[in-house]
Amino acid sequence: MGKIVRYEFIGNRTFLAAQTLLFPIVAFFSPWILTALVINLLVYLLLTIVKVEEEIERPNEFIEGFKEGRFRK
Repeated sequence: MGKIVRYEFIGNRTFLAAQTLLFPIVAFFSPWILTALVINLLVYLLLTIVKVEEEIERPNEFIEGFKEGRFRK
C-alpha cells in the first residue's frame, strides 16, 4: 500500500479574496497596516491548509494516470 499526500485549502475563499483585494487600498494609506494585513493573511493561510494522506493500492499506476490527465478536474 502506498500513500498519496496532498494539501487542501478549507478556508473561506471569499474572505481570502477580500483580504487580497484590500492590498492596494491599504498600501495607499499606511505601510504599517499593510504589513499587519499581510501577516494576517499568511497566518490565515497556514491555519486553513490541511494535509490529507490517502492510502492507495497501486501508487505508480495512479501517478501515471494523473500525468496522462485521467484524474484531473
